Amino acid sequence: MAALQEKIDSSSSQLARLGEDLKTSRGMTQTYQSQLGNLQRSLNLKVDQNRDLAGQISDLAAATKKLQKDNEALESQGAALRKELEGERNANKRLSGEVEDLKASNQKLNETIATLTSKEDSLARQYLDVKHSKENLENARRALENLSTRTLEEKRAGGMRYRKAQLLLREIPLGTLELKIPERLSPGERKSAELVFATDSIDYVRVSPDERQILHSLGEKLKLQAKLSSPASTMQIKSDRNEAAQELGERDRATWRW
Repeated sequence: MAALQEKIDSSSSQLARLGEDLKTSRGMTQTYQSQLGNLQRSLNLKVDQNRDLAGQISDLAAATKKLQKDNEALESQGAALRKELEGERNANKRLSGEVEDLKASNQKLNETIATLTSKEDSLARQYLDVKHSKENLENARRALENLSTRTLEEKRAGGMRYRKAQLLLREIPLGTLELKIPERLSPGERKSAELVFATDSIDYVRVSPDERQILHSLGEKLKLQAKLSSPASTMQIKSDRNEAAQELGERDRATWRW
């Protein structure tokens, strides 16, 4: 009888612990349900406490994934807008530089008009001719002093010599030269040579006022003339086309062949 009573007491104790565990579990479930409801409301999701937790968590995960995608799309749009804004800022800087150049040009033009409208017309014109000639010579001298080439690649293959170089105004790339000429010629042998020049797009945002003035002195388009010569008097070089100067704008291309 005592043993039976002991088993009954033990079972009662276990039932009591199970009841406490169940109570605790229900409390945690209610807490989870409350937190889940708050999350659902913050995400504008329908709150249905009668649904099982697994289904509600699945809906919450799907909503979170959608938010992540929306956030990525917004970040992409933001990056595009920042890039566009940076482009507009660069364009504004370039326009500001051009406005300053126009102001200086207008001032020079006004001085020229004032000189031309003076009483001593003939002397004024002579003075302007001398002044313009001096300015042109000065611009040519400055351009020659600041223009240089930088070798990018040089190799020999298949009996030809290849050289690629960059044309620079100080450190500003103006274009790329690519020259292909025969390494050697046997008596009576004929081979072709070629020079290609491709102009670059100039980043005027990085151009200083002094460099911009030199660029303007070169004209709106670069004028280049190429001529191939040989130290050997027995070698005759013939051009496939006129070797006259060619004019190139930005992102333009010219070819000379011999």
